[in-house]
Amino acid sequence: MLLLACLFLTGKALALEIADGWVKIGPAYRQDRLHWNIAGPGGSPNVFSELKWSRLQIAQAALEGYAALPSKVFARGCFSYGYIYDGHVRDSDFAGNNRTLLFARSHSQADKGKVWDLTIAGGYPLIHCPNHFSLSPLAGYSYHEQRLRIMGGQMRENRGVILHYFTDTLNSSTSRSSHSWVHHSLEGIDSTYVAQWSGPWVGLDALWHMTPSFDLFVAGEFHWARYRGRGHWNLRSDFADDFRHRAHGLGFVTTAAVAWHLSSHWSLTISALYQHWHAHHGTDRTFIFANAMYSSAPSGEVLEGKLPLNGVTWESCNIAASIAYRF
Repeated sequence: MLLLACLFLTGKALALEIADGWVKIGPAYRQDRLHWNIAGPGGSPNVFSELKWSRLQIAQAALEGYAALPSKVFARGCFSYGYIYDGHVRDSDFAGNNRTLLFARSHSQADKGKVWDLTIAGGYPLIHCPNHFSLSPLAGYSYHEQRLRIMGGQMRENRGVILHYFTDTLNSSTSRSSHSWVHHSLEGIDSTYVAQWSGPWVGLDALWHMTPSFDLFVAGEFHWARYRGRGHWNLRSDFADDFRHRAHGLGFVTTAAVAWHLSSHWSLTISALYQHWHAHHGTDRTFIFANAMYSSAPSGEVLEGKLPLNGVTWESCNIAASIAYRF
């Protein structure tokens, strides 16, 4: 869908010469990867818990629009929505620094979920050679959200490492012994994690009119992002509320597209998009019942804990086709 955004970008530049505006719609195939990790209390271990969603397959659709304003200034916007139909997630917990002393790891399905994106921007054709080339700087604001699910799966735990880390009752050699591993199914798991990226951006669009019926478009964007995450682990009875993530980061988006003019009003665009976002030096806030260690049904006083959120990385690529109508 973001691709579609690029598509519309293609149409946008075209529209500067031949029309006052256009609308575009079309489908896209998208694949995402998102992972984050937190440190333990006081930063030890430096990676305590790590979640990795991978190979998220997404069917997406987008609606885009462009309008030429006075003095050649233009505005454009794009809204896209997608459904996750396949994917996997791995959850790992470590008792030692640098991802050592693994004491719990689960593999689950992530084949349900939703994504949506909204982008608005304005620009001006800095260089504009009719029927040849145009170069336009832009500035805008974007919002991106991934609603991820964790369903089913298998868990394995090393009870020796768990006892060693939380109670310090076993020595290192005992905690690492292979016979301490226990495997079991994650019955009833239906957890969620919502990732949100928002903020301003600047970019540059370049359009080449290769022939009267064929155009090539490339674009690049640099984003400043505020990251917000919220997780609900439905099997954690000790959690009094959802845990929350806060951080700031950056994003880079690149797009390439080709457009064929089918008529004076209709055109077909094929585009590809890649984006990489990273947030760092954030905070993980967790709310736990004070009596969680001593009760099978904890309740009462709630304690708030804060841990370092080391980083969050989101990568996405897609390919899209869209049809545009110029007016």
